[in-house]
Parts: sequence; C-alpha cells; structure tokens
Amino acid sequence: MPNHVTNRLTITGDEQSLSELFGACFRKQKHEVPDFWREKAANVELEQKDRQEWIDRITELEAKEPYDVFDFNRIIPAPAFIFTGDALTGGSREETTGRNWYKFNASRWGTKWNAYDMSIVEHTESKLVIKFDTAWNIPEPVIKELVTWFPELMFFHEFYDEGGWFFGDRTYQAGELAIDRYINGDDRKKHHELEKRLCIELKGWDPDSDEDCDDA
Repeated sequence: MPNHVTNRLTITGDEQSLSELFGACFRKQKHEVPDFWREKAANVELEQKDRQEWIDRITELEAKEPYDVFDFNRIIPAPAFIFTGDALTGGSREETTGRNWYKFNASRWGTKWNAYDMSIVEHTESKLVIKFDTAWNIPEPVIKELVTWFPELMFFHEFYDEGGWFFGDRTYQAGELAIDRYINGDDRKKHHELEKRLCIELKGWDPDSDEDCDDA
C-alpha cells in the first residue's frame, strides 16, 4: 500500500470562472455497492429477514444521487492507446511498451492513481475547497495544468504525506507558482508548527500526540 498524501485545494475568484472549472474538472460518480453486501444478499444460508436487510441496504445506496468527484483525466486526459485494465502483467506488451495507465499516471499526473477519498469542503460563488488523497506524491502536473488554464483564479494547495516525509503549501497566482513551501528532508525540523497544523487539519491526528484529534 502507498503512503496516502492528503491534499486540500482552495480556489478563489469570480463566479463564472469557478463554475467553468467545476463543470470541466468534476464528474458524477455513482455510489459503489461493496461486493460483500451483494454476497450477503445472495447468501441462501442466511435467514430471509437478514438477507432482506442487505437487499434494502443495497437498494438505498443505489438510489442515492451520484456525487461529484475531482477527475485528473478531465485535466490531463489519457490517450486512447493507453492500457487502462487492472491486470498489468510483467513482460506483457502493455508493460514493455510503457503504454499503460501506471506509466502514464506517474509521468503525466505525478501520482499512480486518480484522486480518491474526495470531499467538497466548501463551494460558494467565489470559493471552492476540495480535499482528496493521492498515492505517494502530490499531483503537481495536474495542478500546474489547471492553474495555467485559469490564471484569473487563485489556487492554494496544501498537502501532507502520512509518513511525514514531506508537507507544505503552494500558492499560485496569475497562472504561475508564487509561493512554494514544499518541505522535506532536514527542512522538516525547521517547520514543525506548519507540519503539526497540516497533520491535524488534513490527517486528523497530532504528530506530537498518540490520540486522534476530534475536530479534524
């Protein structure tokens, strides 16, 4: 399993630009029913009442409205010739040619997967705040691409690696990186207060304590 890097992206600016960004970079996602729910519902060894509870739970989840997700593929789309299947076998043509999702994602998005565990923290006419996880790294190429196409908006990107290997924030204005506080290596010791704040706010626990933070 990778280190999960939690990102918080705050975008501010005029209503029209924010609306255009949201419409272009987010897609609707149906609620996914866990496999074991369906297994429970189909298990003839369970009592009918218990099976019905699982059936009702599935029906309720499937009836929910789709939710919005931040999609890297809408910002830097993968070409049609990129292999996107789950089974990437070593030595296969997809692996040896490099025309596969893993190589594309790592090189073009900066991280092996799309955004996941995403939530919309705030969404108003002039402000959008989203929180999401990425694997191992921040999605730097994705953020830069987005910033380039919306220079009229301000972007504030905060991030924290769950292993504590890096953390920080970056401010983008007028389509360019204005302030860069990417902290790693020995510099981490010099920015302990920033590390602590980001860990509490993004991860929900205090690096100086063994207890989780209730208000994260």
